[in-house]
Amino acid sequence: MCAGGYAEAKKLEKAVKAEKAERAEKAAPPSTPPPQPPQAPRKLNNRETRELEALPGKMETLEAEIAEIESALADPSIYAKDNARAVALTARLPVARAELDAAETHKPNPKDASLSSTITTVRIPPSACSMDKLQARVLLRTFAVMV
Repeated sequence: MCAGGYAEAKKLEKAVKAEKAERAEKAAPPSTPPPQPPQAPRKLNNRETRELEALPGKMETLEAEIAEIESALADPSIYAKDNARAVALTARLPVARAELDAAETHKPNPKDASLSSTITTVRIPPSACSMDKLQARVLLRTFAVMV
């Protein structure tokens, strides 16, 4: 009998087709689900509302503390009389400034991804407008509540 007959050619053809189909399945990118439509912004819950309402008071407290620290550190006699207090105030000043900056650029909890579409933070440099800081904060707070 002769090798390579018709039956063997048919078996080989089926094997080649199966191998090509298997390769195509492996090479095909996985089907991705269609993108979800954007959800409507949700309302603030009670905790977020209280936090938003407490921000102006917290910012005023921090600004007063920073002003007090800066005035205390501006007096050169503090370094001679009470060096430990001067060191403590020097360490507290950048922390208070960072807290104030965080309060001014209030970001929602990162766990609440949907909240990022609800609150929009707008930062206006004080030199860019003629309003004082309190007027600018009230305007920003009003804008954040409206958005």
